[in-house]
Amino acid sequence: MASLNDDANSILEIMPDTPHGSCFSKSDFIHQQFAVDDFVRTRRADTSLEKLEEQLGTYLKSLRLSLNDLINDNYSDFVNMSTNIVGTDKSIAMIRNPIEKSYTDIVEVRNEYATVVDQLRDSLHQLKTIRNMKRNIKTKLDNCLLSQIKTELVTSELESF
Repeated sequence: MASLNDDANSILEIMPDTPHGSCFSKSDFIHQQFAVDDFVRTRRADTSLEKLEEQLGTYLKSLRLSLNDLINDNYSDFVNMSTNIVGTDKSIAMIRNPIEKSYTDIVEVRNEYATVVDQLRDSLHQLKTIRNMKRNIKTKLDNCLLSQIKTELVTSELESF
């Protein structure tokens, strides 16, 4: 991908030079931060508003002629480009429905996946709850058995007296 600097240099190459004695250069107009108010304010210090308007008008005519020449020189490229664009909308229309269907299918699968994941989480939570309950029951049973054994031992000792 071309950098902004490369794009600016390409534009500068095809832009006509500013008229001799102008208070601006062609590079003044291609900056991404270009602001008309700032441009006029800085140029007014060097020249009158009327002179600036005259110089800009002359340069505008030069730019229009240059653009016209560029189009005439590359007319076949412009025609080919427009022809290719006409065919592109048909190609896009042909693949639009399958892509939209695929997107819909993906969304459905994602939703089903989310549902399954939620169900698994619920099942895991239930399993954890059941395991905790089982552990508690086993502990209570062990305690009961231990109590029963102790009771039998005590009873056995009492009977032996």
